[in-house]
Amino acid sequence: MIGLLFGAFGVSINIYLSAPLFGDISLTWGNTMVMLALLTQRFPSALLACLVNSVGLAAFAELPYAGLLSMIEFCVLAVLQYHRVYLLLSSIFFWLCIGMPLTWFAIKVFELPFEAYALIYTAKEALAGLMCAALACLVYFTLPAKLIATREQQKEHKLATNIFSLSAMTLILPTLVISLLLTRYSTLKNEEQLINNTQEKAVSYALLTEQIIDENKAVLEQVAVLAQLFDKPEDKQVVIESALARNSLFSDIIFSELEDLDISEQVKERLKRNAYMQNTDMLSSHKDIYGSAHQAIHFFKPRPNTDEEFVVAALKLDDLASYYLRSAETQDLIVTDNQRQIVYASSALSLPLLTRFSPTAMPSVLTDKLLITRLQNNEYAVSESTNAYGWTAYVLTPSEDIGAMFSGQITRLGVSLLVTILIFLLIAHRLSQKMAMPLVNLIEQSGDSPISTFEPLVGANIESSSEIKAVATRLRKSHVLLRDFEQQLQLQVTEKTEELEQLNLILAAQAREDGLTQLLNRSGFDELANNAIKTNQRMKQPISLALVDIDKFKVINDTYGHPVGDECLKAFAGLMQSHCKRETDIIGRYGGEEFVILMSGKDVISHHQLIQNIHIDTQYLEVTVTNLPKPIKFTVSIGVCSLLADSMMNLAEIIQVADEELYKCKNNGRNQMSIVTIEATE
Repeated sequence: MIGLLFGAFGVSINIYLSAPLFGDISLTWGNTMVMLALLTQRFPSALLACLVNSVGLAAFAELPYAGLLSMIEFCVLAVLQYHRVYLLLSSIFFWLCIGMPLTWFAIKVFELPFEAYALIYTAKEALAGLMCAALACLVYFTLPAKLIATREQQKEHKLATNIFSLSAMTLILPTLVISLLLTRYSTLKNEEQLINNTQEKAVSYALLTEQIIDENKAVLEQVAVLAQLFDKPEDKQVVIESALARNSLFSDIIFSELEDLDISEQVKERLKRNAYMQNTDMLSSHKDIYGSAHQAIHFFKPRPNTDEEFVVAALKLDDLASYYLRSAETQDLIVTDNQRQIVYASSALSLPLLTRFSPTAMPSVLTDKLLITRLQNNEYAVSESTNAYGWTAYVLTPSEDIGAMFSGQITRLGVSLLVTILIFLLIAHRLSQKMAMPLVNLIEQSGDSPISTFEPLVGANIESSSEIKAVATRLRKSHVLLRDFEQQLQLQVTEKTEELEQLNLILAAQAREDGLTQLLNRSGFDELANNAIKTNQRMKQPISLALVDIDKFKVINDTYGHPVGDECLKAFAGLMQSHCKRETDIIGRYGGEEFVILMSGKDVISHHQLIQNIHIDTQYLEVTVTNLPKPIKFTVSIGVCSLLADSMMNLAEIIQVADEELYKCKNNGRNQMSIVTIEATE
């Protein structure tokens, strides 16, 4: 049951208390409860905790095989724990030699979804494992001893080992926590810087696109203004050729009547309102006019007071690359118009122009602040910016670049942690040896050298401390006292041994006697009575057992007090002793105001007569007590069970029969005897 609670608590920690490292990658702490169960509980409970936690990991963890890895880790740590290897060292050994290679192998061989981030996941699993081991050790050392149920309570570790364990834990745990916090902070800063950089680039490309559109618009406006000055077609053609010479992006410029354009009525209405149109408003028409999907059409209404003639210009989209390649660095870039159709795409992306592009968001394990999209089986982080004309610039960063950034951080973290942990372990080992060695040498010399020589040996031969030297000095001074005390003790022991032997005899007798009446107590009576019954049954002699109870003894106690009641008990005990003088008569106080007598030998009639005499004499017994005006008198009820020679009942059965007869007397009015004689039993 305890193991089940440990495992369930571990699953809850994994689900609700995981610590985010970056993106969807989190550190889970549930294995802390499994390791704590391994340290504090017996192996079956720890194994149950591991099974429950492993099922939870298999259901909720990022790695599908995380539950199996947790079970392998538990088995390795349990074996090393059995051989008394410190848990934190066992965890370091497991992850360096087994855990990290297994994780890397599983991700690579089974082609899991995050294969590109194998290093990150491998390092994350190792860090989580070490943190769980360190936390378990910390909790273990702070638990009360009564809560630790394993064999660890019976193990005796060396002082140096305990010091090393505590030192390693106090050094490594803060190092892991601080390193993870710094990594988390550095990751967030780098992620923020990446977002800012890509967003700035997207804004700059959007502004560049807006500048290109403005330049084209200005050229068309000039053409429209100049065209108003000429009526002859040849003169207009001169204006068009001059405009084409100044702007290499235009493949052609023509003048067209509104009714001759194959456009929708909605677009015509916009043109009549002096609207400046972009390529996608006449995409179907410009293909008919120019026959090329790599050209776009712009419109301009040159005469404010007429609706007949418009300037129509075609852009050479292939030449837009020259504008974007002028930027300071090469970047994967996509530019779309106000209808989400591609007007420019980096050559590395191999995307056809004038096709619709709208990035679809997909989850990313590395970041939750960037839009991640899949394009031609590759993942990209996307930053976008839209200009005043509705044209959008998309800056694409391959996910591999982001992964490389995080992988570099994880690699640096792992290497620095490994070096730091090894240095700290070396320091902890040296510290434990330095602290334990003086005491170890003192213990060794206490068995090989006289106590009087401890102090000079400690001061001269080993590195010590004032406390160790003080211990040696006190031991040396105590030697003389101990030697004298031992001699005196031997004499006293001899004397006391004789006294103890006599005292044991007295105590043995007192252990069987009732302190008030000096009769046998119940255990003493049972012991002698059992032996007597067996002897008489073997010799085929009759036996009688009488249970005697003082009538209304509680009234005496309540009326006169317990001291008076005690005097009555002692007086009645003396009366029974005066009648039962044979060596075969066994008398005892069976409890409270109840007494018992075992008689054997002769015949049962003589037994009954003896009991009858006790019953009669009790009626005449007077107990005189100081300060009472008259003596105390009382009666008794007696139940008797007699066995003839052939009866084989044991003591318990005889007492039960006598007790039944005694209750008959009580029920019939007290102050009487009830006798039953049993002839034979099988």
